[in-house]
Amino acid sequence: MPVSSGDRAAVALPESARVSRWPLTMMWWASCSAIAYLFLGVQLAVSFGTANALAGMVIAAGVMGTIGAVLAPYSLRTGASSSVLSQVLFGMRGGAVPTLILCITCLYYAVFEGAVVATAAAKCWPRLGYGLSVLLVVLYSAPLSIGSVQNFLNKLNAVLLPFYVLGLVMLAVLEVRVHGYSDAWLRVGPVQALTLSGCWNCFVPYFGTLALAMITLDIARFGKPAHERYHALFNFGMPFYLLTYLPAGAVGILIVGGGSAARSSDTAVLDACLALLGTIPGLLWVSVTQTRINSANFYVTTVNLQAFLEEAFHLRLPKGVCAVAVGIATYLFMRSTDVFATMLVAVRYLGVMLIAWVGVAVAHVLATGARPVAGAEPRDFKGTGLLAWAVGVAAGICVELMDGTWSTFAAPATLVISGLLYRACMGQQRGPQSAAAPERLVGAERKSGC
Repeated sequence: MPVSSGDRAAVALPESARVSRWPLTMMWWASCSAIAYLFLGVQLAVSFGTANALAGMVIAAGVMGTIGAVLAPYSLRTGASSSVLSQVLFGMRGGAVPTLILCITCLYYAVFEGAVVATAAAKCWPRLGYGLSVLLVVLYSAPLSIGSVQNFLNKLNAVLLPFYVLGLVMLAVLEVRVHGYSDAWLRVGPVQALTLSGCWNCFVPYFGTLALAMITLDIARFGKPAHERYHALFNFGMPFYLLTYLPAGAVGILIVGGGSAARSSDTAVLDACLALLGTIPGLLWVSVTQTRINSANFYVTTVNLQAFLEEAFHLRLPKGVCAVAVGIATYLFMRSTDVFATMLVAVRYLGVMLIAWVGVAVAHVLATGARPVAGAEPRDFKGTGLLAWAVGVAAGICVELMDGTWSTFAAPATLVISGLLYRACMGQQRGPQSAAAPERLVGAERKSGC
């Protein structure tokens, strides 16, 4: 069964498969409606105070937007996905490692967002039970990744985006209407003052979501080079992250800290949403928002699993088969894991591995851009990239295991060490073998008809 190159992440995308600005914006902005951002905002406010949580969101938006503005143009010009860039950095087989890690990370996000819907359904209809709810969520979510992403995700998300925005507005309005306005939400947590350490501790968990930097490449490759400025500065830049983190986080803190029920439980935000919106409208809103984000989660997980199998084992499977495998894995994880309690832990450790990749990728893009390298031949493994990535991961995990404040430096240390080491190694290897050009892969794809 042939696999369409338009959906395969293991090859660069030709310009004939690109889409215009609005459809690509709708594809990417599916990532903004994750209820995980409401949960994360509440958890950080409870731990470090509302002011520090909000400041951490703004700082993270600036940093993440800057990284997105660097990587998105590269993908727009070359058609390279994160998997293709991994081949450039680590070799044809070596590139399978970060591809697999991204697949696992997005699988976790799919598990978390799916668990939100399943938990909401079980709360609304106790007879349904969590187990059956999980099965139903997987059965309707997994097929979302099978259709052509260009023709499906933008239409789905363009329809569902207004429901997400309306739901956030209604949550804030109903919270004030039902409980009256109270500034208690501004005093959530033990620390009331804005502090440097508080801002730092709230910035780091958002920085750990740098999986979005890899997903940026997987989505940006569908854009046209003529729209590079728009995508770099707005679509994948700071405005996206600011509008993703801040409204969701603030509303989450408001509805939990302003008087809603179940403030101290892992599902406090979910309970508050159902209490304020009502059982059926609340479940509908949660389902709509999670359908938006999980359409992206399942798609990225599926195509990266497909790319990993192709890169590591030269096994090219239809996307439908990979989607079934992702659905089964999602179901098993949702049934066997305390998803809500392990959220911050998973973000930290998976983040270290992905942040090391981002450090290497940003260093490569800043040094070489998207210029073709004449005569470069693909190799199975590239020691320069793999060394920089492995050292960055090892350093990040070591710092993560330290006690106290030191552990919060794990993500930034990982980014800096991997990036600087890769740049230093490139300086020692000036010449055509330092990197293979994504443009070469695009040309190869056209000739082979993949």
